Amino acid sequence: MPKDTAALFASHHRLPAIREAALEAGLGEITRDGDAARITLGCYEMFGGDPASEGARRLVAGAQRVELVYDNDAAWRRTILEVQRDRVRDRPMIEFETGALDPQALARMASAIASDFELRRIDEALAAQLDGGLEPHALQVYPSARDFVERGLGFGAVHEGVLACAATSYTMSSRHLEVAISTRVEFRGRGLAMAVSAALMAESLARGITPNWSASNPVSKRLAERLGYRPGEECEILLMRV
Repeated sequence: MPKDTAALFASHHRLPAIREAALEAGLGEITRDGDAARITLGCYEMFGGDPASEGARRLVAGAQRVELVYDNDAAWRRTILEVQRDRVRDRPMIEFETGALDPQALARMASAIASDFELRRIDEALAAQLDGGLEPHALQVYPSARDFVERGLGFGAVHEGVLACAATSYTMSSRHLEVAISTRVEFRGRGLAMAVSAALMAESLARGITPNWSASNPVSKRLAERLGYRPGEECEILLMRV
């Protein structure tokens, strides 16, 4: 990634795991148009550079993903609203603080998985089971199950060979990991999400990588706090209507 393009995102603070996965790890796609740039990764479009430029307007007009991220920058927000108009609406997320996470408590939560489930690190065979019933998950970002296993991290709850619940790195860089967690409908209500999330977070911390958690829905927010996260700052999101 050319340094001058990376510099367009140098002042950004929101969703570091998404930003760094593109700039450092080469996930997704980065599009440069003059003095502005757009990161396209998973469900996100992240904008950086000069929001008043013609390139910025073209990049906003070409956005294809659902969630538009602009680092809470008022000028970028104006540009997006001017270009997309009523095709977007606000749906902010809370980015949770990680300072109070306790690795020992996380290990206890991971070991408390229901007795008829096996807690396993996700290998290529299990990653192949990441489908529409387990979204969001890493294969919405990584190009293949093999690539995810080689460059990402995940844990799952397995019942009779079925991946019932998965916590995966939606994205991952050398410093940050964005947690994605989902449980198949028929296995919900058994505490699986807490166990597999705790396992992923504990392993992430052991590697010196911050496990970032962002959420807009109450269920995800409650789970984050039970795991030891504390509510942090708001990340403004403009959600495209589909």
